Amino acid sequence: MDKFINNLWFLRIVALLLSLMLYMSITIESETGENGSSFFGSSSEDTVTISDVEIEVRYDQENTVYDGIPQTVEVTLSGPKNILTPAKQKKDFKLFVDIQELPALETHRVKIQHEGISDKLQVKIEPEYVDVFIDEKVEKSFTVSAETFNEKELGQGYSATDLTIEPNEVEITGAKTLIDSIGRVKAIVNLATINNSRSFEQVSEVKVYDKEGRNITELIVEPSTVTVKGTINIPSKTVPVTLKKEGSLPEGLSITKSTVKPNEIKIYGPQDKLDEIESVEALLDLSSIEDDGRKTISVTVPEGIERVSSETVEVDVTLEKEETKVIEDVTITTEIKETFDIQFIDPEEDQLDVTITGVSNVVNQMNKDDITLVLDLSDLNEGEHDVEVQVDIKDDIKWTLAQEKVKVKITSKEASEAYQETEVSQR
Repeated sequence: MDKFINNLWFLRIVALLLSLMLYMSITIESETGENGSSFFGSSSEDTVTISDVEIEVRYDQENTVYDGIPQTVEVTLSGPKNILTPAKQKKDFKLFVDIQELPALETHRVKIQHEGISDKLQVKIEPEYVDVFIDEKVEKSFTVSAETFNEKELGQGYSATDLTIEPNEVEITGAKTLIDSIGRVKAIVNLATINNSRSFEQVSEVKVYDKEGRNITELIVEPSTVTVKGTINIPSKTVPVTLKKEGSLPEGLSITKSTVKPNEIKIYGPQDKLDEIESVEALLDLSSIEDDGRKTISVTVPEGIERVSSETVEVDVTLEKEETKVIEDVTITTEIKETFDIQFIDPEEDQLDVTITGVSNVVNQMNKDDITLVLDLSDLNEGEHDVEVQVDIKDDIKWTLAQEKVKVKITSKEASEAYQETEVSQR
């Protein structure tokens, strides 16, 4: 045995045999990959389904557009595992539809084709065929109009006016049938974002609608947005300005005449607020007046009103020395429940003297009929009460009463009648 091992020719023959066996092994592996069989028999087979495989569409992109081809389909592959597995993992194959040579303005049934898949695999595509409409690709200019919404968010009666659009034309590209169906191209303006500004500028999306008012989304719009500018129209109303006086004039002086200029102003705000307002007040501080002249005073803006046309007005004031006069025995009117009677205790009669102070021409013309004294007893019950007298008199007249409160006694009518009957019977 050792002679064979040490023999050079023996070693050469063994090396040759090993080389032949290695060569055959490599060849068999190669053939197995290509033919799906091995030295010992056929490889096992399997089936896989691949979802959402994209379709490549080959068409005349410059002159045509298409409709009817889905973006993805489902592919089922069957065959030897050693070929199937790499195909599933790599997905280095393509599905495509070729419509380059088909005429436009027609519908065609076209088969979905594939490339890059081994011919040792069976291929099933679902769907196998698609119905494709090929349309002419056109480009056309359209004028953009503005459409607003959410006007109620501005306030009752508010509206957007003087709308301008820049640019006011857009280029729309797409299928001829869709271009021909366009009814209106609009820039949509959301007024809820205006925040009650008097003017606004908003970048708005351009939307395309067909003649039935349906939104068309399959077209290319250039530019896709435009700038819309406009103003907000705020409801308004013209109302008179009334003079409200506070404070006191220097002693011995009264106002004989006061004229407000302008005597009307315009107020702006929600319509429901405008409907509630009949006038606005301008406040005149009498303590700041020392002689005749013109004063600039502020207008009080009513709650809920956004603005006024003028925040100030001027008032011309004429002063005169005051005169004092006593008007005697002004009757006190009482307000009392029907079931009660009243008896005046202090004073004993239902009359008071009233001292009035004001400009002479007004004071001298005044009499009892120009003064109303009221005693409100409607909430009182039987018994004696000290009640404050209420006075109704001209605004520019100062007044004092002989006494601010009077004492009265309230009794029920039944008790009063019974008392009177007792007195009569005793007589």
